Amino acid sequence: MEASILKQSPVTFRESDHTYWLDGRQLHGVTGTIIRTAFPGKYDGIPKAVLDNAASKGHAIHEEIEYHDRFGTDADTPRLKRYEALKTANGLKVVENEYLVSDNETFASSIDIVMADAGDNICLVDTKTTYTLDKQSTALQLSMYRRLFEQQNPGLKVARLYALWLPQRDETIAELHELQPVDDAYLDDIIKQTLDILANPEEEQQAAPVTQEEEPLPDGYKDLETAYDYWARIKAEADAHLDGLKKQIMQLLIDSERKKVSTPLYTCSIVGETSKKVFDEKAFRSKHEDLWNEYLTKDKVTKSYIQIKARNNG
Repeated sequence: MEASILKQSPVTFRESDHTYWLDGRQLHGVTGTIIRTAFPGKYDGIPKAVLDNAASKGHAIHEEIEYHDRFGTDADTPRLKRYEALKTANGLKVVENEYLVSDNETFASSIDIVMADAGDNICLVDTKTTYTLDKQSTALQLSMYRRLFEQQNPGLKVARLYALWLPQRDETIAELHELQPVDDAYLDDIIKQTLDILANPEEEQQAAPVTQEEEPLPDGYKDLETAYDYWARIKAEADAHLDGLKKQIMQLLIDSERKKVSTPLYTCSIVGETSKKVFDEKAFRSKHEDLWNEYLTKDKVTKSYIQIKARNNG
């Protein structure tokens, strides 16, 4: 399949502010409307600086892939090598990068990559560079792309939807996930809700829950809190991942009958089970209050510290 078979949209993408225009009217991107309707608050609590930094890095990875595909540059980085390996393993070839689709009325977006499989079937690919892959929202995004693609290209049908996961945090990771399209009725409902919101934007503004505070928050507290929440979630996910790796390393040492392995990076050792006797202070005090008081020493001073407890882990 050649790119020439694809119909080109009359919509113009304005790179300076990442907006879509047709005959002087601004159209709406899918992620800022459809995805926002289906997943409100998806990025709430994440500092703008963090989002901007992630967006900048993600844009650079998208450009790296597009430049490689368009000009046939050498796959000379770990990310590009794994990307090429994924295409070969799945029998995929690139038809077009950043293919713009639109209904020419309300919505317009650029599909990251249009590919064709070994049977010349059309596959739409969305590249994600996030810390984790959100398959649910990506499936909805690609389903909307499929609808716009098929409207723009009567007679052409999309066979498969893929998420290409290239996380910013590790250029050696490249995964291709086939996603199932969402139900047509569900997509219709999300589109209707989105159109209603676009027609009445003031209705989108939901009143934030009011909380009773004993006193106003200190200046700058909210920004610090949202930053803490973002990194706490990242840490929890990283800790879970590290725990899993520790279990794998331990099992590997057990299977190889090794108790210790040393490399320039780490020393990994299996620490055997241990037990120790403990003194039951509560029981002793209840039976020997006089001795307890006799041997009490002065209070141990603990330095002050901050304690942060999550009130809502949803």
